[in-house]
Amino acid sequence: SFYPNAKILICVRELRDFLLSYKDRWKFVPSEHSERVKCIYHPVITSLLWKSTVRLIPIIKKRVPKENLMIVKYEDLVLNPMDIIYKICKVIGEKFEPEMLEVNSNNSSREVHEKGIFSSSIGRWRGLLTREEAAVAQMIARKELEHLGYKLEKKIEANAFKVLSSFATSPFALYKGLDAGKALRAPLVPYLYRRIISLLSR
Repeated sequence: SFYPNAKILICVRELRDFLLSYKDRWKFVPSEHSERVKCIYHPVITSLLWKSTVRLIPIIKKRVPKENLMIVKYEDLVLNPMDIIYKICKVIGEKFEPEMLEVNSNNSSREVHEKGIFSSSIGRWRGLLTREEAAVAQMIARKELEHLGYKLEKKIEANAFKVLSSFATSPFALYKGLDAGKALRAPLVPYLYRRIISLLSR
């Protein structure tokens, strides 16, 4: 309402790779933040955070003129950076320049040795996430993953007890994560309200 002509760019990433990134991020942050960041990760809570964010996209589509909105999949961006960045420039009204592809830094949650824009982070969750974490992610956000065009695993040989344990421990993990991040987070009640509303919206 304040900026009716604003250009909105939304970047989404495959949930299971997002989980892996969240899971390992504590290893690559300053030591004074590592414990806080480690507390934030939980397969159920992190999957719900992803889901609640993705479910806002249809709401945004209704409120933002089509010409002012672009949704980019992270995977498309790193696999075809020139095409995607060119399209982004077209949406935001900027001239495309080849120098835009020269990226000299990264914020990967894992140690990488590649330079520039790399795609090795796609599908990294296979073999690095536990089967239970992958199963939890698909159970929580199957509909959203399919809607965004992400391929689901037909069968994940997960330990049922460990999956149930993840759901059972999620309330405690939520409290622990909120407590760990209270110094950097907006007021708790409005924050939770926004997340819950987006999960309940159709």
